[in-house]
Amino acid sequence: MKLSPSCREQRRIAFTLIELLVVIAIIAVLIGLLVPAVQKVREAANRMQCANNLKQMALAVQSHHDSKGTLPPGGITEGVCCATQSKTNWAIEILPFIEQDAIYKRYDQNSFNEAAANQFPREQAIKTYTCPSDASIGGKVISMPNSGPGSGINYMPSSYRAVSGRANITAPLGW
Repeated sequence: MKLSPSCREQRRIAFTLIELLVVIAIIAVLIGLLVPAVQKVREAANRMQCANNLKQMALAVQSHHDSKGTLPPGGITEGVCCATQSKTNWAIEILPFIEQDAIYKRYDQNSFNEAAANQFPREQAIKTYTCPSDASIGGKVISMPNSGPGSGINYMPSSYRAVSGRANITAPLGW
C-alpha cells in the first residue's frame, strides 16, 4: 500500500523517542563540559573579590593614618595578652573608612569588646572582612569557648588577620 505524500508529511512531523533521547544526551554532555569552566570562572571572581577586600582594607588603614596621624592598633588589652578583655582594634578603627560608619558609631570606645554595649558591632557581618572563598566563615556568628575573658561571647568571624606586634610589654629575661 502506497502512502500519499500528505500522509508521509504528517507522520514525519514529530520526533521519535530515540531522536529526543540523543538530543537530551548531547545537551547533558555539553552541560557537563561547561560546569567545570563555570566553577573556574566563579573561583577566579572569588579570588578577585578577596584581593579587592585586601586593597580596601589597606586603603582604609592608610586613610586612618592620614586622618588621625597614626596607624590603627592591632589590638588593645589592659594586661597580659589573651588573659584580659580587649578593647578596640584595627578592624573596628577602619570601619568609617570602608563605609561602615554606622557600625563604628555604635561601638563604645569606653567599654570592652566583650561588653553588652558592644554586642551589636561585635556580631555584625561586614562583607569587606569576608573572602567568598573562605568556606570556614559561612556568615555565621561563632561563640567563644567557655573559658577565658571572652567566654560564651558571640563574634562574627573574619577571613583576615593582622599582626599587632609587641608594645609596652616587658619580656622576662632570656625571652
